[in-house]
Amino acid sequence: FRKSYSKVLRRIPETRLVVESVPSHFSQDAFNLYNDYHIKKHDKPIKSEYSYAEHAVNSPMSNQTVCGVQCGTYHQLYRLDGRLVAVAVIDIVPKGIVSLYMWYSLDKEVSKYSFGVYSALKEIEKVRELSKINPEMKYYYLQGWNDSNKKLAYKANYPPEEFYCACVTPEWLPSLEAVKEAKEKYLQDHTQDQNGHPSSSPIAVESTKDKKVSTDVPCSAFEK
Repeated sequence: FRKSYSKVLRRIPETRLVVESVPSHFSQDAFNLYNDYHIKKHDKPIKSEYSYAEHAVNSPMSNQTVCGVQCGTYHQLYRLDGRLVAVAVIDIVPKGIVSLYMWYSLDKEVSKYSFGVYSALKEIEKVRELSKINPEMKYYYLQGWNDSNKKLAYKANYPPEEFYCACVTPEWLPSLEAVKEAKEKYLQDHTQDQNGHPSSSPIAVESTKDKKVSTDVPCSAFEK
């Protein structure tokens, strides 16, 4: 457990904080916070209620009970002194929790509490609680990974983790080094002919194209 995570937990004024998990739905407070976050952090234009709902509310998942646990898409609402300061969107699935998206207040008195890290730690805590009800619900999925995207680098900060590169191998990989090796092997195997020579075969080129292979193969990481 990283010392920085302990600091985040100690810094959060939990006596002033209320965390509520509710089925995904539209609320004006969450919508306003969403737009404020995207305008200030990403310099994005104001989103319509429809665009917001498509991104952060609507879900293809249907709520269902699995071994005593209600699965579905949820909003984790973080209120500090009664004010909504962060919203995290998660899926509770038969294998654990999928972290989908999060937005939060960028006000200095709020951002100093590192709600991005805090929410991940709370979701991991939730996975542990779920695994006590159903041992199969033991995974925390951090979704897409791209080693050329610095904004996603934080997803490798919750060890132990494994990575999944569907375009490269059907196996889960134990480290970023293993991901790199698997990508290099895949590209090598698909740019050589049967004798190990560079291939200019249209079939080989087409095969690689169909799989959309690049040096930035997206992967997913999860906490065990």
